[in-house]
Amino acid sequence: MGTSTSSGGAPSGVSFDPPWINGIALQIEPEVSVVAVPDAPSERARFKEARIHLSKYLRSGGEPRLKASVGHYVKHGLGGARRAVSRLRIPVAASVAIWTSLQRLVDRDDKDAQEWIDRILSADDKIEALEEELAKQVVPEGGSVDEESCRRSIAYAISELQREYPNVEVEQLHEDGIFFIIELFLAREIFNRYLFDIGQRLEQMKIADMPRCEKEIMRYIRSTLSVKMKTLRKKGAHRTKKEMMELMSNVLRETLEVFEEAAE
Repeated sequence: MGTSTSSGGAPSGVSFDPPWINGIALQIEPEVSVVAVPDAPSERARFKEARIHLSKYLRSGGEPRLKASVGHYVKHGLGGARRAVSRLRIPVAASVAIWTSLQRLVDRDDKDAQEWIDRILSADDKIEALEEELAKQVVPEGGSVDEESCRRSIAYAISELQREYPNVEVEQLHEDGIFFIIELFLAREIFNRYLFDIGQRLEQMKIADMPRCEKEIMRYIRSTLSVKMKTLRKKGAHRTKKEMMELMSNVLRETLEVFEEAAE
């Protein structure tokens, strides 16, 4: 499907959180970090129900089937909303790092950031330069699945910014633009994780209009997240990193709780 790095999903009985997560999250945002919940072995066949409902959705359509698949993915595949936030703490940390970097770009009063900001502002294609520099500032130079996913999600968010706001001025990126990028980034990270964990066998299904299905999945994830992001927007962009980390964690948890309800 939409990601070339999908897999058959993690087996049962293993840790929910790969051992490298903390290290990457702290590299992204060393000052603050998402508090990890106590780890526990995952349940047997934890992605089974999510795959069943997704298979039905891909064959026959129907938003309830899609919602059920995502709901079972969160509830059983990730161990519930609270544990899922812990598993997704790299995207949460990256969201805060994106917010920090974009604030520096707009304010232009941080001497340590001036070099990469100048590269963006002097580029012929500022949007392309923004995508490249933002990925460099946010994502460590590693090759893990999580790091590669973050890079793709940043690229997606910036491309959507340009598509929706074709006349956007990078040097005058307003608060709504910053939150737009963060929202699209985080929604895409949920999307990437979901498709990666569901497995390759779904890629082999002969679906006539797979791109449309992928767009519908992404639309559902983003629309649900967007409702919760409104709370964050109301609080404004001028927050400390610690406050933003807490707010982003809460937004993600509340979004995942909405997904989880569909599995009841």
